[in-house]
Amino acid sequence: MDFRPLNDDERKNLYEALRNNAESGKPIHVNPKDTSFVSGTVESAEQDVINAIRSVPCHYKL
Repeated sequence: MDFRPLNDDERKNLYEALRNNAESGKPIHVNPKDTSFVSGTVESAEQDVINAIRSVPCHYKL
């Protein structure tokens, strides 16, 4: 993986997310498609939650 410094918008979003987390306990949201930091709140679609649960490997041996 190549190192790429954050651009101004990415840096602003990260600082805002960290500040909101430290001061108000708000979660830090990350865009699942490109792992960028998202400012504000993110509404998680039901299908996104289902896909996240399905992605966890579960192996049961009877």
